[in-house]
Amino acid sequence: MFQILISQGFTDIQDGHLKFNYFYNMIVFLIGFMGCGKSKKGRKLASLLGFRYIDMDEYIETNQGQTITQLFERLGEEQFRKIEHEALLSLCKNQQTVIATGGGAPCYFDGIERMNLVGKTVYLKGNAEFLRERLLLSKKVRPLLQILSTDELLPFIKQKLSEREPYYNKAQIVVDALSCKSKDIAAMLKE
Repeated sequence: MFQILISQGFTDIQDGHLKFNYFYNMIVFLIGFMGCGKSKKGRKLASLLGFRYIDMDEYIETNQGQTITQLFERLGEEQFRKIEHEALLSLCKNQQTVIATGGGAPCYFDGIERMNLVGKTVYLKGNAEFLRERLLLSKKVRPLLQILSTDELLPFIKQKLSEREPYYNKAQIVVDALSCKSKDIAAMLKE
């Protein structure tokens, strides 16, 4: 009987009562603009917490049998956002997991509200100039950036950030993407 309760998150007995450990069942959603470091920090954070790591874009690609770029090209952004939201709903059923979301996932449908309801959200906040430099160095193909010249990139990032920040800022924890380390995020989550 006690083994079953432990597997459901009850991890301690205090004054003869079972104590529920929310950390045991936690899902951590890393959100933020593309290029802010969600994937890299996510892998490290999951390792530090002893959690599983899932990259939402990789999850979608595996389930759809196509790359994100191919999905955008074939279906368009609106249909892709529906697929992304379905993936989010499926991923919300996990426990002890760090999920690096797509940059738009919190901003469509009830994405950020859903994440805040079932887990802890961490916004990796970066300014437009920092994100531009990271994206210029990135080898990852990003559908929304493919048609932009180097000169168009910074204005695009500034515009998208202004549209998305109202959603990103609903995160339960906001950290600086450049200076905050995974170990700092782990410490905040354990508080």
